Formats: sequence, structure tokens, C-alpha cells
Amino acid sequence: RASNQQMPPAPAQGQASPGHGHAPLTIVAGNIGAGKSTASAALARELGLRLLPEPFEENPHLDDYYRDPVAFGYRTQRWFIETELARQPGIAARRGVVQDRAIYEKAEVFVPVMAERGELSPAEVGELTRLYERSIARVPDPDLLVYVGAGEPDAVRHLAARGRAAERGIGLDYLAALERAYERFSTSWARSPVVRLDALRHDPRDPDAVRHLAARVRAALGAPAR
Repeated sequence: RASNQQMPPAPAQGQASPGHGHAPLTIVAGNIGAGKSTASAALARELGLRLLPEPFEENPHLDDYYRDPVAFGYRTQRWFIETELARQPGIAARRGVVQDRAIYEKAEVFVPVMAERGELSPAEVGELTRLYERSIARVPDPDLLVYVGAGEPDAVRHLAARGRAAERGIGLDYLAALERAYERFSTSWARSPVVRLDALRHDPRDPDAVRHLAARVRAALGAPAR
């Protein structure tokens, strides 16, 4: 099933941008429930950029995955990877975007964790890895990675508060495994600079925290302060 989510329009002529004549692509990464989506939306508003949400609601396998991870793990993750690959030309052409969870996390965080938990067979891991590696070289690097870290207990509270029915079965062990994988992912990231947000100390729902984060993002992108 192809994603029917449209790309956000390009920034209007003369629209404020964090860069010097260059519309940047900032990707926001983080664990389920860490506050990543909240931070993405707030950062896009503060920077005057377009938000590209994660199309998780369009994945026809996701509810089934949470019910039976072994039976639906491969189909769920393949859909995510293929959908992100299909969106890449539009993202590269538009830029001026804050993207909530990019393709890198699908293959470099979720696939290894699912394999460790027995939700993907070695053959399925191989297929997903080959799909990713065949295509990722053609994907332009982002200008910046913003990593939102929280911690498993706080993530569990966020999941309960947002009340998505499919997420009710997510356990602390799964979130802990993802948190470890995200730490490895963020510390080994070499495609762009990284800005880390400790969501336990700087709540992305707090306007002051968002302004501080936006200032750090502008500095990392080499943009003038406001």
C-alpha cells in the first residue's frame, strides 16, 4: 500500500529559514513515547519550516503487529521502509522540512531490535537490510539530526496519556530495547551534526524549551540567531 500522504509545499518565496539561502532538512529521532512527534511539530512551527509527520496511521499492518509481532513484524517494517523510500524524491526536492522519524530509524533501530526479540527471522532481516542498503546511497543526507531522549518509564507515561489503542500492549522491555538501540544509533550517527534533547529536563511542550531547542538547531545549521 503506497502512502497517500502528500508532501508539504515548498517554503514560500522569502519565507524565513534557518539557513543562509538553503532550506534545510532536519530529521527528528527518538523512542516511541519520548516526545519526538511533539518536538517535531513545535520545532517546525518555531523555525517556520514544514512538518512531515510519520505516516504510521497509514500502515495497514501496524495494529496486527502489536497484536502478533512475529506474524506481522516483517510486513510492518517492510511497509515502513518502502514508504519512506517512495517519499525520498519529494523530500529531497522540497527540503525546508522537519521530518518526524526518517527512514534511517526504520532499518537501523527497529529492524535490529525486532530481530533480537525474535520478531524477524534471519532471512527477513537480510531482505530488509538489502532493500535499505540498495536504496540509501541515493538518499541525500539530512542537514541535522535532532535526537529526543527520555527513558522507558517516561515513555510509558506518554503512551498511556496519548491513548492509542494499538499501543496499549507495548511493554517496558520493548521500550528499553529500543532506548538502547536509539542510544547506539544517535552516538554513531555520522551523516550530519546532532542536537540532543533531554525530554525529561526540557519538555517539548514547554514554549521556553522549544525556543531553546530552536536556537540550538539554528546554531548547528550555521544560521543567524534571532
